[in-house]
Amino acid sequence: KTPVVLEIVMVEENFILNEVVINPKDNPANEIIRNAIKNKKENSAKTARYTADFYSRGIFRVKNLPKTILGQKLDFFDEVIDSTRSGILYLSETVSKVTFQKPDKMKEEILASKVSGNDNGFSFNDASSANFDFYENYLEFDTNVVSPIADNAFNYYKYQFEGSFFTENRQQINKIKIIPRRETEPVMSGYIYIVDDTYAIYAVDVSFTGKQIQNPALNTLTLKQNFSYNSTSRIWAKNTQTLDFDAGMLGVNISGRFTYVFSNFAFPEKFEKKTFTAEVIRFEENANKKDDVFWNTIRPVPLTSEETTDYIKKDALQEKKKSKVYLDSIDAKKNKFRLMDVLNGYSYSNSYKKWSINYNGPLLNTSFNTVQGYNTSIGLSYFKRNEDK
Repeated sequence: KTPVVLEIVMVEENFILNEVVINPKDNPANEIIRNAIKNKKENSAKTARYTADFYSRGIFRVKNLPKTILGQKLDFFDEVIDSTRSGILYLSETVSKVTFQKPDKMKEEILASKVSGNDNGFSFNDASSANFDFYENYLEFDTNVVSPIADNAFNYYKYQFEGSFFTENRQQINKIKIIPRRETEPVMSGYIYIVDDTYAIYAVDVSFTGKQIQNPALNTLTLKQNFSYNSTSRIWAKNTQTLDFDAGMLGVNISGRFTYVFSNFAFPEKFEKKTFTAEVIRFEENANKKDDVFWNTIRPVPLTSEETTDYIKKDALQEKKKSKVYLDSIDAKKNKFRLMDVLNGYSYSNSYKKWSINYNGPLLNTSFNTVQGYNTSIGLSYFKRNEDK
């Protein structure tokens, strides 16, 4: 593919520290957080109902994968990892349209789905897994994690004011450091950015450990959110979110990232009665058949070089595994006939043409009862597969 030169201009972020009078009884961060808690019901209500376009990408990596675990050979991923037994285990993307109403009503239409190395696969990334709302008292993980602007947040956190800056619309943003009072509780560390006049959330950058949410496999999880301002509706709405994690158990070390982008928001005053039904997710026809032209046009976040390489590598591997030469060689081993197959049973497959014939031998189909004595049977069956249907 033709190399693409991407020029990025970094915008300088200036923090302003106003004149501060030191008073141990008057922490400016505490006052900002109190106002954020006081106004969170109003700010949350502004995004209580919306429709939006949604994009997500998920990636799982493994590093230094052991060859055996508890004496069992671990060779499932040998074709996709490198000589250091490291590499991408899973990479996928989703494009959808989302309709949402707080607290938990959601409808999602998957328009496109892509899984690296599987041209017939469906990604498991969806909008419901991206619904982390800091205006609620708790964020749902393995256990409920206390939001830094929960009603009782001061019982769990201390806060430190670290300055402020202005957006291009001249809105002042306050940067507040979040400090857990006790590290053993389900709490988070990091920063929350609060808009000065409305006390809405501008951004969040927090992390917590597996120990804090009672998940022994998880080392660290980092959650970042950014909100954009719509000058017409005067609403701050979440437009990007990333979820990074690293975990490990029994010598298997996995890390990953989920990237979510929301766009084209609409905030209706109400939805029709039949908007939300038992159908939560539906897939548009041929959602998993979109070509590279579609994906290169629609991605809001370009692929990294690592992700691009993985798609190329796994697409080539998939083509190899779909070839007649490869499938015939696999069948040649599986289709070998042995004398005991007359009694046990036998299967003959043509994987390239996707059919198989199965013979059920009498040995495994013999039974006994006191009325009829011994009973035995044999059988013959034919299967034809069509993954698309």
